[in-house]
Amino acid sequence: LYLVVKRILGDKEEFKDLDFDNFFNLGQTILSDFNELDNYLVDVEKIFINIAELEQYQSLEFLTDEQFKAIKEYFGYYKTSREKQFKFFLDLFSALPQIYLEFKNDLLDNKLIYNGLRNRLIIQKLEQGQQIFTQYSYLAFVGFYALSKSERKIFDYLKNENKALFYWDYDTFYLNKKLVRNLGYSEQESIEATQNVEHEAGFFLNMNLEKYPDRLKVKRNNILNSEKQITVISTPRKVAQAKLLPQIFEQLDLQNKPQELAQTAVILLDETMLFPVLYSLPDYVDKINITLQFPLRLTSLFSFFQNWFAVISVFLKGQKAYYKDLDNLSKLEIFQKVFPDLAQQLQNFLTNTRLLYVDLPEELLDNDVFRIAKAQNHEQIFSALQQLIYKIYKSSSKFEREYIYAVYTEVNKLYLAIENLKGIELNNELIISILKQILYTIRVPFEANSIDGLQVMTIMETRNLDFKNIILLGMNEGIFPQISRPHTFLTETIRRYYGLPVIKFQDSLYAYMFYRLLHNSQNIYLLYDSSAESGAGEKSRFITQLDNETNLIKRKLNYIEELNLTEFDFDINPEIISQLLEQHKIISASALINYIQCPRKFLYQNLLKIYPPATVENEMQVADIGNIVHAALEQFYTEIIQEKNNKHITKSDIDKHLKHIDTIIEQAIKDIL
Repeated sequence: LYLVVKRILGDKEEFKDLDFDNFFNLGQTILSDFNELDNYLVDVEKIFINIAELEQYQSLEFLTDEQFKAIKEYFGYYKTSREKQFKFFLDLFSALPQIYLEFKNDLLDNKLIYNGLRNRLIIQKLEQGQQIFTQYSYLAFVGFYALSKSERKIFDYLKNENKALFYWDYDTFYLNKKLVRNLGYSEQESIEATQNVEHEAGFFLNMNLEKYPDRLKVKRNNILNSEKQITVISTPRKVAQAKLLPQIFEQLDLQNKPQELAQTAVILLDETMLFPVLYSLPDYVDKINITLQFPLRLTSLFSFFQNWFAVISVFLKGQKAYYKDLDNLSKLEIFQKVFPDLAQQLQNFLTNTRLLYVDLPEELLDNDVFRIAKAQNHEQIFSALQQLIYKIYKSSSKFEREYIYAVYTEVNKLYLAIENLKGIELNNELIISILKQILYTIRVPFEANSIDGLQVMTIMETRNLDFKNIILLGMNEGIFPQISRPHTFLTETIRRYYGLPVIKFQDSLYAYMFYRLLHNSQNIYLLYDSSAESGAGEKSRFITQLDNETNLIKRKLNYIEELNLTEFDFDINPEIISQLLEQHKIISASALINYIQCPRKFLYQNLLKIYPPATVENEMQVADIGNIVHAALEQFYTEIIQEKNNKHITKSDIDKHLKHIDTIIEQAIKDIL
């Protein structure tokens, strides 16, 4: 894509300095939009015509501040005048139809394709009268929900060919009345089953069922017409939801009904809850089937690489590293476990040099952690990177190796991609930059081969599955539903006009997944965090809707945690202090303050001379200034006493020695800092 953009726009002033590094994020947005436009069969030339027509304007006065802010966000890296930024914007949009066409042709010439383009090409074949899927007698489509325009056309073709079998997972609770009557329900049943307003959970199903009739002639009105026990529980903090699981399992009597564990699902609406959940499960839950893909960015391994990237990126540019970045890296659990000696050496080096920006000595740079800083090309970068990953892998548990292997795989993929590049030379900093973005998006699948035990999953994995017992954790507004806007050049208005996905589609999808869980379940627990730290501590609107639309919620509980605090006695025997004081005839005012505030600190620091580890601070601390003043004064008066050979100091002695004060202060600063 970058090569195509440079080929078409490279001669224009605004694009001459556009290197691959600056293009990377922009290119991802363009690719995402191309994929959607293909999936929804939108004419690329038409959708950008309005933008291209803006060229007739000579000034930017017609743009609101909000519009210009949006443009600036897309091209924030292009630090030029406002007019030049906008020229870049217009030139790009005017050229996007041509970019799309040449990019598509280049892909097909290289036998490459992406999802949306594949679907568009299938539709083109159908419109040309070609036959597809000829090797199948029938195709069954099970449990679909939102369909793109290209998918609908494929469905239409197979339906007309009498090859399609459609099975929809729905309940009359959220369908419209007219459709329910058309499905064969009586007038009374349709009134009892459906809502007075168009329900968001049925937005797509109403269209799907009308156009692609369901193969199963079975009545689906289970949500209202079955026995359900729905309990809503608020907790004072997020992790408390996981701590409640043993009590919920006790209510469900799962210890005495192990066969029901496979019919029980713990659904994580917030993926960060996985580890608190696993640590909170009672001992009798010996089989767990984890079917979610866990984000690498929530692991300690990602924290290591994130801190490592901060240091390595600077070294690759030939610059000095900020001491705090090195300090943070050396204190990470993985670093200290895999490279304990290096961690200690690094801490000692930072403490002794006490510099804000440092160059590491050769003996530290030769270690596997920092060797990549000396890399001259991408082969050396990947060689050093693979060696580092291998070292971490050897020192890790089986569970951690799942993540490390995922990183290793992605690193190798990137290496092969760079090896196959034609016409683009990536510098070392850019390779690290791309790698950072790749690691952020990695999701690690857990290996599971059992459906016997407790099921742990996210909401996306629950589609088409039924459970007797359902426990949803994280039913907070903002977490569920979680509405995210993709990076796109296509505004909500343009999307609505051309039938592209809008925010309403996401709302509908999450609503459907929530209500679908209620079809055949009997015991449902909805847990949310009521504390302010979760945002407003507000429960999901789905709970409020369920409460207003039905009488299914039987219980509303507030969980209150008890804090079991144990008092510890830190008193010190006064006799010990008395004995030690015998050895220290002079006690400073600071030492006495320590004794009043904390006798133990006085014992350790002032009598036993045990100090906390030295640290490097970003700025000179008050204690540093005090120590420098003390050291300078002590040296100043010591010199007078030694010269006079007595402790009787006069004003003239002070005046005489003041000429040495600058030298004394400089020495004190060196000694203390």
